[in-house]
Amino acid sequence: MPQPVIASINGVATGAGLGIALVCDLRIASESASFIGAPHSIALIPGAGITWIVPRLVGFGVASELALLGERIDAARALELGLVNRVVPGDDLAHATRALAESLKKHPAGSLALTKRAINRSVFAGFEQHLAYEADLQEVAADYADHSTRLHAIIERGSKRT
Repeated sequence: MPQPVIASINGVATGAGLGIALVCDLRIASESASFIGAPHSIALIPGAGITWIVPRLVGFGVASELALLGERIDAARALELGLVNRVVPGDDLAHATRALAESLKKHPAGSLALTKRAINRSVFAGFEQHLAYEADLQEVAADYADHSTRLHAIIERGSKRT
């Protein structure tokens, strides 16, 4: 898509939702947003391109920490690491996102599209092949007994709450 895409993050971003947010051109989060880099609670691996984009955003060491530990990080830490561009109070998120979009609209669409194309090419060469590799690994992880055991435990906890 040639137009800049803004992720407006409010709540927990993990799994495919995190992957989608991270491939957006700009990311703005509410102060209450949080991020989980790996679905270890259900014995799966980070997917949706997370293992591709996170090292490019934050470097190998931090990417390894996020993916291997799978700890929840808050919006302030996500900003510090470069996972998001801006953090705003929750009540201001919609307004701040709209203001960011309006700011982009002030620039010529053609130059924005070409700039985005150049940036994406520098980062995303080989991305499609990596997504296929992640999907293959996800299938392997899903076949492990840990996955079904942990998934059933989460389902059981959920059914006991209702």
